[in-house]
Amino acid sequence: MYEVEVKIKVDEEEILRIKESIEKLGFKKIYEEFHHDFYFKHPCRDFKKRDEALRVRILNDDRCIVSYKGPRMRGDGFKVREEINTYADVNVKELLMKLGFIQIAELKKFREVYKKEGVSLSIDDVEGLGRYIEIETLTKESDFRDPREKINDLIEKLGLKRKNIIRKTYLEMVLKDP
Repeated sequence: MYEVEVKIKVDEEEILRIKESIEKLGFKKIYEEFHHDFYFKHPCRDFKKRDEALRVRILNDDRCIVSYKGPRMRGDGFKVREEINTYADVNVKELLMKLGFIQIAELKKFREVYKKEGVSLSIDDVEGLGRYIEIETLTKESDFRDPREKINDLIEKLGLKRKNIIRKTYLEMVLKDP
């Protein structure tokens, strides 16, 4: 699957207005949860050079999701990349380290997730980084035009500022990568 996503920095005052707009547009709150993310470096492969990431996410109920994120494919504010997720036991962190993987970053965030017609909108409060809106959809298609149009339409309807689009991943922001 390919994830088509855009991340927009928002300030605290915008959050209430955005939540009201989301509900008026017919989005339903699906869940809220705490994420404790751990990012790993491969012992023989340069993920940074290849624009890849390996993340272990532990949720507030101790579920654990291991994610591979492939190289980004677009540079116009949208992040399009292959994403593979699988559930695992929390011991997967220890297993990865025994295999030579090195933990390079840790990130904590509280996320509220809203959905409508295949589009997911998250309000993230990321420790040390601030508040963000992430809008994403998944597709099997190699033509990303339709998902991007849906996201652009939603950005406009929510009155979000394009100048606040963040092209970096949370990992890059935590590592302070240029």
